[in-house]
Amino acid sequence: RVSFRLGEPSFVVCEAQAKLEDGKFGAPVRAGAGFDPQQIRTALPPVKDFDAFWDAAFAEQNAIEPDFRAEGSYANDVQLISCRTVQGTRMYGFLHVPRGKGPFPLHVQVGGGDSYFCVDGAVDAAGSGEYARQGFLFIHLPPWAPVAKTWQDASACHKRWCDENKTPCLFRWKGDGGPKDRWFYRCILGSCRLIDHAVSRPGVDRSRVYYIGGSTGGGYGVFLAAFSPHVRAAVCEGPNYGNAGGPSAGRPSGEDDRGEHWRTSLYYDAAHCAPRITCPVFMSCGFTDNSCCPETVYCIYNALRCRKVMYDKTENGHGDVPKGYYAVRKAWLFDTFGM
Repeated sequence: RVSFRLGEPSFVVCEAQAKLEDGKFGAPVRAGAGFDPQQIRTALPPVKDFDAFWDAAFAEQNAIEPDFRAEGSYANDVQLISCRTVQGTRMYGFLHVPRGKGPFPLHVQVGGGDSYFCVDGAVDAAGSGEYARQGFLFIHLPPWAPVAKTWQDASACHKRWCDENKTPCLFRWKGDGGPKDRWFYRCILGSCRLIDHAVSRPGVDRSRVYYIGGSTGGGYGVFLAAFSPHVRAAVCEGPNYGNAGGPSAGRPSGEDDRGEHWRTSLYYDAAHCAPRITCPVFMSCGFTDNSCCPETVYCIYNALRCRKVMYDKTENGHGDVPKGYYAVRKAWLFDTFGM
């Protein structure tokens, strides 16, 4: 029995270990409890020019010729595609549209954590039962062409880039710290442009474009659902990038940027993007997650004004899910638009 006092809506995580007969302790078991989580809000409000900033950003990109290219072709009808975006850069992704009688739904995905993808992964996914009968677009976020063949090669390339740029994460800074100097700036814009290209391909059902992603990919799904008019449903699992101003009030942050330029992270707070979303959203939250803390996830969820569902994982952390979770997620997609 544990007693405590909370000064505001939040979460509490408890860990227990059984003391065994030999005096040692068994494996720890953790579980969380949310207290009025529907009342959790961001520590800081959106910056006053949040909407104007992003409207100007897309206007900047729209003034640039897309120059869509097929950079390479691989097995299972997978193509490496790219497009021009802001700051003289290009965005890349692996696109698969199955042959045969369409129209096919389109699955858009960004990975979690390092968020890179490799040729072998795209080819294998295109041949799997999960994706073979639908189109998919795997968006590649790092600032280099995703030409790595294996996951190990891609991982090494990612680490080398981070070491050379003295940054722990590819979404940090590339300049003097202004909001346009985030890698996210051109990544978000370029990703929306790649979706524009994908939905224009023959065989794609524009009415059934959906997104699935977790962690970094979960937060990224909030951005794409907010800014791309083509996303008709989004599954955002344990999303990152919520409550960017949390450290200023001693609270958790999905952004976790405590550097001198942390205020510009408010332009990339997923909770501040959430009110723009009009499509249905399925979100999950791990109550013992110490990477994408449940407080930050609920900041995003509570800001949504669309049709939404939260799947609470009271005994799960960042990457694990309870038995039956994927069946629930699949049923939600079927109910949303007949997947």
